Amino acid sequence: MNRLSLSICVVVGLLGCEKGGQLEDRTSNGTTMALGSLRVVPSALRLQPNAKQTFTVDTNTDPLTWTVVDAAGAPISYGGSVDSTGTYTAPQYAGTFYLKVSLTNASNVSGTVPVVVAASAPPSLSVNPAILKMKQGTYQQLSAAVWGAVGEDAVYDATFKTPACVNGGNACTAGSSLLGGRANLGPEPNQPNTINGSCADGTGGSFHSDESVDAVKVSTTDGSPFAAGKTVRVDVTVWAYSSFTGDLLDLYYAADASAPNWTLISTQVPSGAGVQTLSATYTLPSGGQNQAVRAAFRYGGNASPCTTGPYDDRDDVVFAMAPSVSWRMAGDNPVGVLAFASANATYYLAPYAKTLDYVEAYFASSSAYASSSAYVTIEVE
Repeated sequence: MNRLSLSICVVVGLLGCEKGGQLEDRTSNGTTMALGSLRVVPSALRLQPNAKQTFTVDTNTDPLTWTVVDAAGAPISYGGSVDSTGTYTAPQYAGTFYLKVSLTNASNVSGTVPVVVAASAPPSLSVNPAILKMKQGTYQQLSAAVWGAVGEDAVYDATFKTPACVNGGNACTAGSSLLGGRANLGPEPNQPNTINGSCADGTGGSFHSDESVDAVKVSTTDGSPFAAGKTVRVDVTVWAYSSFTGDLLDLYYAADASAPNWTLISTQVPSGAGVQTLSATYTLPSGGQNQAVRAAFRYGGNASPCTTGPYDDRDDVVFAMAPSVSWRMAGDNPVGVLAFASANATYYLAPYAKTLDYVEAYFASSSAYASSSAYVTIEVE
């Protein structure tokens, strides 16, 4: 077995290894299982504390038993919990835990996947199928899914000069500790919190008597990672003036935060004075790896990404899109080839020879995810 094959077996759960001319599965803790063992999707995962994820078993209809175990396979109570449907709830603290599933009536048929619980959890990859037997000269479509997208609290980014989320999750929240107030009223930290400091806040009035944007949250409506075509909801917490009927919130998006061109989403009107949360939805466009929204809160005047009224406040939030997935042949001597019918359709073409090939799915659009890969093990008969 070559060096790459060995590393695949050790690092990634439920991957194929060649031993004595026969293809086998290995769990994340090194236990060898027959090829007919259970294959869990996703095959590895990162989650934030207290987050939930439902796991499934590929091509199985038998009753299943789910258990949280340690690296040695022993049941544990401190690694979170899993119910009978395969829905796992992470514990409140960080660590690496393992989820084991077995046939209720045949406990020796099982599968195990690692779950990394961390305060900051970028997306991870799962491939389908993970193990494949093929006839010579045939082809098989391969697919990959991005898992473990979680909400993220923004932090101030010195490059964009705004709050930003970098993990490509499914929500980005910039709270009052980052945005509360306007200009020197509050004061607002890192004012004006617009990309490259491009639009200064008005300085009139007093804190939480006159207008301000105090928090912004962007999230996908279906809980999936930020990606082009997804519907997102923008929730903006504002402080409205006592005569609130003159206040208006204009919401904008930019498809590329590095060169923002602001497009109006909608204009919202507060329903009362003081703290209000105003919301709107829009569809994420194709664009840069980092996109942005702008909350422009004004007293009177006309909609514009950068008005100049003394009570006007603008705040931007930058958020990373989920990295795109690419495919390549892996191993020392690949024999089969890949064919790309479209951006979302990848096929493995089996050679007219017996072989054992590996195909890697990986995040190609961001070096921050260079270690996030998943492998398909293919035996051509």
